[in-house]
This record gives sequence, structure tokens and C-alpha cells, in this order.
Amino acid sequence: MVDVGLATAAAPVYFQAADVDQTRLIDGGVWANNPSVVAITEAYSMLGVPFEKMRILNIGTMGTVTDHSPRLHNAGILRWDTAAISGILTASSRSSIGTARHLVGFDRFVRFDVDVPPKRFTLDTIDAKQVAAYAGEVGRQFSPAFTEKFAGHRATAYEPLKTHVTRLKP
Repeated sequence: MVDVGLATAAAPVYFQAADVDQTRLIDGGVWANNPSVVAITEAYSMLGVPFEKMRILNIGTMGTVTDHSPRLHNAGILRWDTAAISGILTASSRSSIGTARHLVGFDRFVRFDVDVPPKRFTLDTIDAKQVAAYAGEVGRQFSPAFTEKFAGHRATAYEPLKTHVTRLKP
């Protein structure tokens, strides 16, 4: 479990890569920042689930509202710095959301996400009670949509495919 946690938290720029079984791993968000399309594609192609039978609950990461400085309008990559990374990841996620909705149908794709006001929470000043209160507010906001679309559904037990992956050693 520790290896999984280290690998999934290994976001470049913020944390170092995780070395697991002689393999260097980084956060999967680099490859699929919003993996809905990956999940839909695998359900369809590997498990044979038709698009019209899928219902997707897509849970966001509570992005922040950004207001980029006007100086970025004519800026190059050096001035964009981390704003460019944020913009690329946001664009990638929104593209995945749009594609997923087209694949399964707009009525069968539900996204729970909320934009957090700038500076409401910062990594070095997190207050657990404030975060819990905010999570409660957001939960109450999304509860009716969840209940309507997902609460009554009972999925069959998952059975993993009997395949293996051959690892290439250096």
C-alpha cells in the first residue's frame, strides 16, 4: 500500500518519482489527468460493456478559480511558468469530460466538482474542521444527483481478467 501511495502522489515538480520493483513511477495524472475516457474505453473494449449501459460518476479534485494576470496575454513560456501547467491539465481534463459525455451520453455522465475560492485552503495552513465543513456543504449540494443516478444501482461482482503482463528488465 505504501508503494501505491508513493506512486500516486509522485506528481512531478512537487514530489520525487517512486521507485517500485526497479521501475520509476509518477502520478498517473500526467498520463490521464481525468481518466474517464480511459475507463470507458476499457469497459467497452475489454469487458464488452456497451456505452448505453454505462453510467459514469466522475469526481473532480476541487480546482481553484484562476484569474491570470493580463501580463500573460503576450507572454512566452518563461512567464507562464506554473500557469501553463495548470492550463494544460485543466484543458486535458475538460477535453476528457466532453469526450466521455459524447461516448456514454450526457444523461449518463455525472461530474461532481467544485471550484474552491483562491486561498481558501493552502497546503501549509490546512484546518481539518474547515475542510470537513466545506466537504459537507459540497456533499449536500451533490447528494440529490448522486441519489437519482446511482444509489439504486447494484453492480455485479468484479472478476479480474486472467491475463499477465511481461515486465522488461533493463
